[in-house]
Amino acid sequence: MKIGRFVLLVASLVWSGGTSGADPAPAAASRDAPVAPGAAPEAVALLEFLHRVSGKWILAGQQETVDWFGADNAPEFPYVLATTGREPAVRGFDFMFTSDSRNTHQRIAERIIAWGRRGGIATACFHWFAGPAGVYEGRPRQAFYTADTDFDLSRALTPGTAEHEEFVREMDVVAAELLRVRDAGVPVIWRPFHECDGGWFWWGAKGPVVFRQAWRFMFERFTQVHGLNNLLWCYNPTEAAGAPEAWYPGDEYVDIVGLDVYPAAGTRPTFASDSARFAGLTGDRKPVALSENGAIPDPDALFADGARWSWFCTWNGFFTMDGVVNPPEFLSRVYNHPRVLTLDELVDVRGARDLAPAVLLEPVDVVAPAGTSVALSVLVSGSEPIVYRWFKDGVEMAGEEGASLRIRTLDASSIGAYRVEATNAAGTVASRVAEVALGSGPAAAERSRIVNLSTRGVTAGAGAEVIAGFVIAGPGSKRVLVRGVGPELVEYGVTVPMADPLLRLTTAHGAPLARSDDWALEGEASASAEAFAIAGAFPLVDGSRDAALVVDLPPGHYTAIVSPAVGGDGIVLAEIYDLDPEAAARLVNVSTRGTVGDGERVMIAGLVTAGDSPVELLVRAVGPGLETLVANPLADPLLGLARASDGSVLAFNEAWDGHGDVAALVAATARAGGFPLVSGSRDAALLQVRPPGGYTAIVRGGQGAGGTALVEIYEVPPGP
Repeated sequence: MKIGRFVLLVASLVWSGGTSGADPAPAAASRDAPVAPGAAPEAVALLEFLHRVSGKWILAGQQETVDWFGADNAPEFPYVLATTGREPAVRGFDFMFTSDSRNTHQRIAERIIAWGRRGGIATACFHWFAGPAGVYEGRPRQAFYTADTDFDLSRALTPGTAEHEEFVREMDVVAAELLRVRDAGVPVIWRPFHECDGGWFWWGAKGPVVFRQAWRFMFERFTQVHGLNNLLWCYNPTEAAGAPEAWYPGDEYVDIVGLDVYPAAGTRPTFASDSARFAGLTGDRKPVALSENGAIPDPDALFADGARWSWFCTWNGFFTMDGVVNPPEFLSRVYNHPRVLTLDELVDVRGARDLAPAVLLEPVDVVAPAGTSVALSVLVSGSEPIVYRWFKDGVEMAGEEGASLRIRTLDASSIGAYRVEATNAAGTVASRVAEVALGSGPAAAERSRIVNLSTRGVTAGAGAEVIAGFVIAGPGSKRVLVRGVGPELVEYGVTVPMADPLLRLTTAHGAPLARSDDWALEGEASASAEAFAIAGAFPLVDGSRDAALVVDLPPGHYTAIVSPAVGGDGIVLAEIYDLDPEAAARLVNVSTRGTVGDGERVMIAGLVTAGDSPVELLVRAVGPGLETLVANPLADPLLGLARASDGSVLAFNEAWDGHGDVAALVAATARAGGFPLVSGSRDAALLQVRPPGGYTAIVRGGQGAGGTALVEIYEVPPGP
């Protein structure tokens, strides 16, 4: 940290007035939100941060080297650190070789994720190899320079052409990499089709009209087909006269306007007039940046000229390290300038920024018999710490300061209207009012219940994930422990565990609720360890890369998605534990969709029931029933139900309506809320009444075949 700077930075970022020696940042009301539909919170926060920085500071940036094998992409970074004692706040990445020959060595997504976890800002371009194979730089492959390829962008936008097929295919390869970054919770400043107006790249060879169509095509495919909501879209032409306006894709497709510029040797222009011109293009509603540069502008001159560039990003190689374009003494002065933000300051300044609380899940109305134990809860996002205040009939309830309110014994005094307020340093949000009332029936559920649901699956290939759905039913909320366990499975004989699971919790409709990665490094590590003991779950080693969440959820359908945080497919266990078995709400269903392979790559779903009476269970393995939903459904699922304690097989099924009481199975499916299976299909199902204990459902493919399957376990409610 540069002595004396941090206090100034934080004070200025939270101060609502202007800054000495620079124009004030645009008022919040004039700022555009991210253009991606349903923009991820981290993308919203990053764009807001860029707005707040513009005109006050400039972020130091450096483009990494593009190495074919991904072996040495960072020679500039140790050089900058050794020369200046600082690291850049912004790191530039390039998907140059990602689509070409499906290069698997680059590990760009992994590096972006790692940079984001350090607190850095990632920006990414795409030198896109396209067209027929040829010789470029001494090796046979496609090219991105107009002079080296005859790839026609206008034909690429015409369905049915070979160019269109290649255009979409290669675009989707990059999208798959960016999806991995999205799932890790890292935002990216995405600047596709850069330097469009220069003409030297094939994406600018057909003029502005075709370019704008291509930009919009990518935007719609990335956001609507792939759901990439973590990107900030940066349009960056060169400084050619008239180009920014003529090639501009439109306000609804652009978040940031950037300039790629390489001034003549020995000069350091600030391009202040371009800064004003680019800002004016959007009515000053979007940040502007030096998205690529050779010589870095002198910071004193830059701010004296009123340039509002939010960051610069020096290109790699000799631009940084030859000692001429940016000499060592000048580079050190830039990185240590009081208005140039570097990585160490960026972490502190962004960490000091508060996100106002927002309600993700509201408390629900409760109607239950007297004597029932119920809970009300709210799920809130925002910067910690968050303080909760519960109110009943408008009067604050003393001592209730958590996200969950427990009514241990419902009686007449419990009837009323409840709401909660959540407050942090950035503001306060109030929940809806939830009504609590008495209903008829026994004081508490007498039948046994599910206390643990778990599924084991395997991921293989880009974008693969294990998807575990679960259902909470009944009055009030349920506190649950959700885990994604990979590394710890080695202790239980799994030879190919997922090395670094990322756990995401969403609603059934995909709205994000919570996430966990590397549980022991997160703020709730001690609470999670305590929760393991309460739930009876096996412990996780401190420092492991397993994932875990403790969350209060109202009745509804939820999805736990486990995928590799940074590469490393393998076997993973998704678990849901009931942390409040006294509450009336119940865990009633778990379902997992994933890949069934050979050997230990079977799909496994388990459950534990507790109580004094048997539980009726519906267990299903669906393969052919998924044929309209997935590309490679498991053709012939084989389903077995075993006792967890000794592995003894209790029941087996291959074709669901081939034997047994089919009518009872159909009726139980309807009571449990499962979708009907097609008569005569090879899907498998079992209806079992079993005493309290642990059980395991195992799904294999008939004749060793593999594919995608759905395994489901339902608690069947009582019925006629």
